[in-house]
Amino acid sequence: MYLAKNISRLTGILSRLPLPKFLRAFVFKRYAALFGVNLTEIEKPLKEYSTLDSFFTRGLQSKFRPIHSDPLQVVSPCDGFIQEFGFLKDKQLIQAKGSHYALRDFLPTPFHSHFNEGFFVTLYLSPKDCHRVFAPCSFEVTGSVHIPGKLYPVKQSYIKSVPNLYVQNERLITLAQTRTFKCAVALVGALNVGSIEAQYDRSIQTNTPQANLNDISYPSPISVQKGDWTHTFHLGSTVVLLFPAEIVKSHSLSNKTIRYGEPLFTLHERFA
Repeated sequence: MYLAKNISRLTGILSRLPLPKFLRAFVFKRYAALFGVNLTEIEKPLKEYSTLDSFFTRGLQSKFRPIHSDPLQVVSPCDGFIQEFGFLKDKQLIQAKGSHYALRDFLPTPFHSHFNEGFFVTLYLSPKDCHRVFAPCSFEVTGSVHIPGKLYPVKQSYIKSVPNLYVQNERLITLAQTRTFKCAVALVGALNVGSIEAQYDRSIQTNTPQANLNDISYPSPISVQKGDWTHTFHLGSTVVLLFPAEIVKSHSLSNKTIRYGEPLFTLHERFA
């Protein structure tokens, strides 16, 4: 556990070291070629990214990521691959085929009870993806929960072989309230994820020594619109979304790649 955390902190430090301006385009083009990054989508010229971390957490031009405007559509919060999805059974989520984990262990506060009869979507962000996370629907942030933990890799081989990986790994979970239902957006840390940032609360610090579970309530909820930038992964990992099952009218989800702003599922009209 400590080795993985120290490696991740060191990676975070190295990724923030300034690169000489004349080297930036070369380094980032090599990175893009290695991992398959689409450079036509990025919002700034390569020379303006001063560190590997700034390139990794790059924004994209909005014309390449339109946010689906239909209020009945809940959208993907990130670029990534849909690993698992479905309705909770016996208050458990699917980690991989034949492997489950308990909702109350993943979200160890009373807020988990809103999803006992719930619907979840798990999205994996690869090194090529934009590592900003956006709101899947309009809501008010009412709280957040930071759960310190391990930093196992989240590659498919680990997902299949390490029981309760998502429960063991460090995570930051945003608790939210729409006009008609509650939801949660969970960012799961992994090896080489130096930190997870919340754009709505910069005081939150992850992957720090001797951290304890931190359950925060916001006396004045923070308003967020669908498609607003809410979090940043410094290097990448996984997002798990939690919703009440009753809001889901239909979906056509499958194990596929998706881009932020694209529809995940359709709400029943009364919940829009």
